[in-house]
This record gives sequence, structure tokens and C-alpha cells, in this order.
Amino acid sequence: EHEVLGAAGERSEASIGGERSGGAGGTSWCLLAVRGDDVMKILGIPAGPKIGEILFILLDDVLDDPSLNTKEYLEKRVKDLGSLPGSKLAALAGEGRRKRDSVEEEVEGEMKRKYFVE
Repeated sequence: EHEVLGAAGERSEASIGGERSGGAGGTSWCLLAVRGDDVMKILGIPAGPKIGEILFILLDDVLDDPSLNTKEYLEKRVKDLGSLPGSKLAALAGEGRRKRDSVEEEVEGEMKRKYFVE
């Protein structure tokens, strides 16, 4: 079972709601201690695909290690990620998307088994 720490530090299942910045899916960016508007402020950039890529990378980090879901750690990570070239950022975000999809499939499978749903 995958758990992540919510913004207030409480443990939550990884599959809750949709991403804060739109998009479908159950493993939510809103579980992160930082949001898209925080990323924009930290990097001084407008809304755009780079924000989503960074959020996917942060989600990947937190799914790997829920203890990293702190504002302090994630804000530092955003600064580090902001200096990466676009191609590297896109590759890391792709890894984050794959991890999210894998976790969602696992959680969905567990729910189907629990409730005897095909």
C-alpha cells in the first residue's frame, strides 16, 4: 500500500482526487506540500508546461519517500529543478508520470480485490 504525507503531514492514500493544475488522475499533486503557484513564485516564471513537469518530479520524489513532503525540501528541490535544461526536466517528469500511473494501477487493483469488482 502506498501512502504519502499530505500538506499538513497526515498520511493519506496515494490515490485521492485529481491534480490541482487540471488533468485527470487519482495520484494527486494536491498531496504535495507545495503547489503550482508556489513553483511559479520560487522560479519567477508564468504558468506553463514547466510547472507541471516540476510537480510530476516532486510527486515522484514523495512517492519514493513520503518523508520528503515538506515545504522546505520541496522548495529547495524546485530551485534545483528550475536550473535544469528542458529536455532533462521532461525526461524526469516522464519518470514521475510512469510512477504515478503504476501507483494508481496498484491502488485500483487493491480496491477491486477488496470489493470484488472486475
